Amino acid sequence: YSIISSCPLSVCSIGCTGGDVGYSVAHGGGGGGGQGVIIYSNTQPTVNVTSTTAPGNGGNSCSGCTGTINGQAGGGPTNSGIITLSTGPLPIELLYFNAENRKDDVGLSWATATQKNTNMFIIERTLDFKTWTTVCSQKAAGNCNTTLYYEDTDAKPIGGISYYRLKTVDVDGQIHYSKPVDITRNDEKNTIFIYPNPASEELTIISSNSNGALNYRMYDIACKEVIVNAKVTDPYKTTLETIFLAQGIYFLKINTGVNDPGIIYKIIIR
Repeated sequence: YSIISSCPLSVCSIGCTGGDVGYSVAHGGGGGGGQGVIIYSNTQPTVNVTSTTAPGNGGNSCSGCTGTINGQAGGGPTNSGIITLSTGPLPIELLYFNAENRKDDVGLSWATATQKNTNMFIIERTLDFKTWTTVCSQKAAGNCNTTLYYEDTDAKPIGGISYYRLKTVDVDGQIHYSKPVDITRNDEKNTIFIYPNPASEELTIISSNSNGALNYRMYDIACKEVIVNAKVTDPYKTTLETIFLAQGIYFLKINTGVNDPGIIYKIIIR
């Protein structure tokens, strides 16, 4: 690198700032983004060059709330995201990552053309791109220049639309993700999945069978029915607005018709 003193260069990479709360209801700001990254293929330039990486700041809490519930800043000390002498290839060359709907499960398969210092493969599943759950994992080859094929299974898939991704963990702890793939299941036996629990802003109900609407009622700890707004986003998914409920324990009763006695779920609002 050759940077003249009359035209110094500043290289900066900072995580995104968490979202601010735009209303007066007590609620914390969004968390800040992770440490930014600067990658140099050679040694870090220092003559007439300033390099800075930092995590993103947390978002501000609601108007009038105390600063103690502002969002947390992202992790990592300042400038810990500067990487030098990065001349090697990426840890893996992923040929494909697929998810296949089967009668009782979801088949998962992937292949790599090369691997470098690769420690572990982990497959994760989500319904909302917010909460990812580990489905299965396999040991990687470490270092390999030949094509390797992998298979695994999600033995307990969720009804409706699910998304899967392949998480690759290197021996030094670095993590890489594949592009998510989606699966839609319509099971004969209707299975109900509720998340998150505890909840704060909203509660999502997933039905594994799209035939027929769900009937639901929510009660507080004194068995008094409370009214919550609902939004049906697709035949499998209903979202209940819980942001205006007081913190505490509630009971959600769900049934699928006149002859269904229903199931009661304990819900925590915080």
